Amino acid sequence: MCAGGRGRLVGTSRSRYEARVARFLGLLSALGILLAIWVLLAGVGFIAGAIPPGGEDRGGSEPGETRAPGEEGPDSGVTETDGGVPLATDDAGDALDAGRGEGRAPDALRLRGYAACGGAEVAARAPVLLAAHVTGDPRPELLLGCGPRFELLAIDAKDAGAEGPVLGPVRVATFTTQVAEGVDRVEAGRPAAGDVDGDTLADLVLPFYGLADDGGTRGGQVYLVRRQAAGAFEAPRALAPLAAVDAVLAELDGHEGIDLVAMNRTRTHSRLRSEAWVFGGGASPSRTSVLRTGLGGASVAVADLDADGHGDVVAVVADDPRIDVFMGDGAGRFPRSSSVAVAGGRRAVSADVDGDGHTDVLVQAEGLHLLRGGAAETLEPVPIDAPAGLREVAVLDVDRDGAADVVGIGAERIVWLRQTGPLTFEEGSLLAVLDLRPERFSAADFDGDGKLDLAVLGQAGADATRWELLLVSDVRGAARAASPTGSAEIPDAPLSLRIPLP
Repeated sequence: MCAGGRGRLVGTSRSRYEARVARFLGLLSALGILLAIWVLLAGVGFIAGAIPPGGEDRGGSEPGETRAPGEEGPDSGVTETDGGVPLATDDAGDALDAGRGEGRAPDALRLRGYAACGGAEVAARAPVLLAAHVTGDPRPELLLGCGPRFELLAIDAKDAGAEGPVLGPVRVATFTTQVAEGVDRVEAGRPAAGDVDGDTLADLVLPFYGLADDGGTRGGQVYLVRRQAAGAFEAPRALAPLAAVDAVLAELDGHEGIDLVAMNRTRTHSRLRSEAWVFGGGASPSRTSVLRTGLGGASVAVADLDADGHGDVVAVVADDPRIDVFMGDGAGRFPRSSSVAVAGGRRAVSADVDGDGHTDVLVQAEGLHLLRGGAAETLEPVPIDAPAGLREVAVLDVDRDGAADVVGIGAERIVWLRQTGPLTFEEGSLLAVLDLRPERFSAADFDGDGKLDLAVLGQAGADATRWELLLVSDVRGAARAASPTGSAEIPDAPLSLRIPLP
């Protein structure tokens, strides 16, 4: 009897244990089903746009819509495209980011605007911008050309917000020229900075050209402003009276000091051919060559296109369907020349675009063309697929993948042509700002954090009497921004210099 009672007790315990296990398994099964339903609903919500990637609602946006912070309502005018072209995306539709996944959302950028070149200085041509190392500080400065003057701006990080540091300019020096008799107005050409006199300090080359009432060029000047070891500037020196629309520095003769090439745009109305003037570097730069080119001189560049170890001068003209290449001999002379059929030239930029170790020349004309270095005497322009009307082109490695990208202005945005294969480019946007028509930009690491920053000059809204300077810290690919917050004046540094040009 005791044995039978023990058997019944054991059977009862086993039944209770099996019942508990069954209930536990049932509970796990129910939880698993609920978890699966939750994941499924979350996935559907994510795909539909109801749940943002970061799990954070952007405040009243309709599914699939994104807006810059501070905008109020779905009628703000920001859409998923800028100028009819989608923002740069990869094959999965995610925004490209130069920080390789460590960047901000495309609509998170906020900017502060600075008033530049306003009033009577607003002319037919936009001001000019150049990022250059001038004062010896590890961070580059910004040269801003406004009509008859250049301003040297130091760029500092004013404060830091959720989107990173906010950059601000400080005026270090102003260089102003006079308007000559018979000249309606004076415009600043593209400047250059480098060690012209061979003392290891960067000097400034400031070109100007005059415009008559009929729009034709009438005279001008190229000034050399040498920097002293103490940090100050010497009295400016006038190098040559020419209508200088562009200037570049490069080694051409093997002597001390870097050499200068300036484009002299002679009067197109008189059918006079433009010229590229070459000045040998040194303590007293002087003209060594005059290279005659076509009508409407626009830009010059220097590259060793024939791979003989000597710099060649590329002259781009606007009113003749050609580009002239003058082959250098390494002694400052150019005994041979060649012409390439390209119409409507506007700008030439030297860079190794195809990554073969030779410097190429990218030409902005009626379309985008590449003169590849390392070839023989026969030069054939290689067309680059780019949006129509792309201007102010520059060559940058935006995404830091080792391949050169092309950046330019088009359709009221900064266009990014990302090189995805040998001379194969994927079009997208680098920056689009509401109510701003960009006309000039320059890129450099202004705040010294090792990342690419952007200076953009444009006109805001319907106001055609003022230029707006925007500074963007840490450019990381496709970004949009609301209209600039305010329009502050550019402050002077405590020891800002005022230097008259003779």
